[in-house]
This record gives sequence, structure tokens and C-alpha cells, in this order.
Amino acid sequence: MARLLLLEDDRDLQEELSEFLTRRDHSVQIAGSLKEFSNHIKNGLNIDVALIDVMLPDGSGYEAVQVLREISERTGIIFLTAKAALQDRLTGLETGGDHYLLKPFNLDELSAIIDALLRRVGPYWGFVAHLKQLRSPNGESLNLNTLESSLFELLATTPEAMVHRATLIESMGHDWVEFDLRRLDTAISRLRSKWKEKHGMPLPLRTHHGVGYGFDCPIRKI
Repeated sequence: MARLLLLEDDRDLQEELSEFLTRRDHSVQIAGSLKEFSNHIKNGLNIDVALIDVMLPDGSGYEAVQVLREISERTGIIFLTAKAALQDRLTGLETGGDHYLLKPFNLDELSAIIDALLRRVGPYWGFVAHLKQLRSPNGESLNLNTLESSLFELLATTPEAMVHRATLIESMGHDWVEFDLRRLDTAISRLRSKWKEKHGMPLPLRTHHGVGYGFDCPIRKI
């Protein structure tokens, strides 16, 4: 199952695509304008693939991609449009789209493209910065305190997904040398306990003893 956001102003096509994709076991959110799409993204809606119409009542699908790419480089993007000119297709791909489907298109082809994108995107954990919230690939979530948010902010933006203790402590405005490391160890232990108590499963947060913390799953800032 994928989390999809459909940006399409044609109500009939909205309904047709939503019903079809829901039958394929996807979760579908709908936006009918650039403004509505932007609100979804900026409010932390967690999506795997965006289906974007190019011609919108208040802008263009290319603008929607710019909004999305400011938040996520990994989300799959499929343009759905009647604009068949080569330059339009090139613009869509150069803007950040993965595929460009011309209307009318075959629904089974759309489904196959979504499945292909999901193999690239893969399951990931998300850190929703403005909500201070951790989300699992299955939709479980946990609200985080300041220390926990600092940790996941760093984990989501560090290429090797391993954060040194000193980096974490200094990111919160503390002096690394004077900070009580037992306080940090206690906070990490409490975080693991909170996740397991709420969701009945361990949090894939690894302690590199004496060094820092890593995350055993792909994680990104959203």
C-alpha cells in the first residue's frame, strides 16, 4: 500500500482515480488546487507518491513540485496532463518529476508506474520537524520532546544516519564537556520505552556505545 496525494481539479477524474487506486489498496488524499496541495505538504502530510495535474486553476503542477521538493527529495512524482509537446514533457522531468503520463491514460499503466516508483522510494521513517513527530512506515507516530526532536532532526539529515553524542548535545545549545552523559543515556532509554509501550514494537534506534546513536532504517525529514 502507498500513501498517494492526487492533485487534480477535474472532479470526475478525481473520483475515477481515487476509486481505482483505493481498490489497489492505496491510501489516497485529494487536492483540487495548488493552494490545497501546498497546505497538505506544509502541514506534514506523509506521502510516497504525488500524482500532479499540470494545468491548475491557481497555478501549475510545476509549482506544486517545487513546493514538494523543498520538503522531500525522495517522494515519487507523476505528472498527469494533456500537454503533449516535447518541451512540456522535458519541463516536467527537469522540474523533478519521475514520469509524465498523457491524458487519457491507461489506469493499469498508472498502477504499474506507481509500483515501480515504490520500489525506488521504499519504506521509510519520517521526522515531521514542525510537529516534532516521529512516524513509522506503517503510520505509527510519537510526539517528541526537544532532545528527541534534536536527535531525529540530525538522524534525518546526516548521510550516514549516525549522530555523535557531542553533535547532539551541542545542537541543543549545551557544552559537550560539561553535559551529564547519564542524562542523555536516560533520555534515550525513555524514548525507546515510550515507543514500545505505545506501539508494541522496538524502536530501531541503535546505541554506538561511547560514540553516538544510529537508526537501522531509512529516515527522512518531512
